[in-house]
Amino acid sequence: EFSPVTDFREARCRDFDEDVCSRGGFCNFLHVKPVPPALIRSLEEESEVDRRREEDDRRDREREERRARKRERRERRERKRSRKSSRKSSRSRSRSRSRSRSVTSDDSRSDRD
Repeated sequence: EFSPVTDFREARCRDFDEDVCSRGGFCNFLHVKPVPPALIRSLEEESEVDRRREEDDRRDREREERRARKRERRERRERKRSRKSSRKSSRSRSRSRSRSRSVTSDDSRSDRD
């Protein structure tokens, strides 16, 4: 059964700190060992590489999102332009048809007179 620890300094084995703990693995206190400086450096370097990679990935995602938004805006503009131009051309066609009809009807009227 474990007991709650509020202060880890008190949970350390004082005998182990003085290299005289005879209980070894059966000791109920912490046997704290120092972390080698080479391991600390290695972990810090690895962490820095991961941080840079995440930053690059984030930047790439943001760049792709900006490009996609820009592409969507361009496509919307092009669709609007094509709709406007098709409307204009259909209007001009319909106007010319109506004009040609009125001209032909006027001609036919003049022929009747």
